[in-house]
Amino acid sequence: MKEYQKVFEVIDDSVVTTFKSIYKTMTGLDVKPFDLKNLNDFTRNYSTTMGLNGYFTNDKNEKLKFRASAVITWQIESYLKMASRIMGEEYKEFCADINDVGMEVLNTTVGNSKPLLSKNNVVVEMSLPTGFVGNQFFVESSTNIYSKMHIFDTEIGKLCVVVNFLVDI
Repeated sequence: MKEYQKVFEVIDDSVVTTFKSIYKTMTGLDVKPFDLKNLNDFTRNYSTTMGLNGYFTNDKNEKLKFRASAVITWQIESYLKMASRIMGEEYKEFCADINDVGMEVLNTTVGNSKPLLSKNNVVVEMSLPTGFVGNQFFVESSTNIYSKMHIFDTEIGKLCVVVNFLVDI
């Protein structure tokens, strides 16, 4: 299981590192880690998720499969301001015109993390991203699921990146 945990850490680090760069490029904003004492204090209104299925090559040259996912979630005010920056016009409420902005941020992040992953012998295939609006969001872990949540603060509000990894045993 330790080799799976190591691969999870590679995926998590690659996605988060790439996210910070992509978010800065797309919005002009820096993201800073934020220590949230109580997850219930972080309202989640818009989220986008994507499946990441793949394999890695271990030290014995065996290809081991895994399933993973990446999620980005925003407070709605932050999402509207982010979408306004990316789209170049102001949005004061959620609408169809900006529904896919978050999905594009996630898609670009994961797509651009692939070179970092391949340097670590990890191959990932991406599903189509899915976006949803709502506040019901939780992370559940079990013995063969690794998960890490990263809360970030920006000058326009908070957001969260989550990477989940299921060992395909």
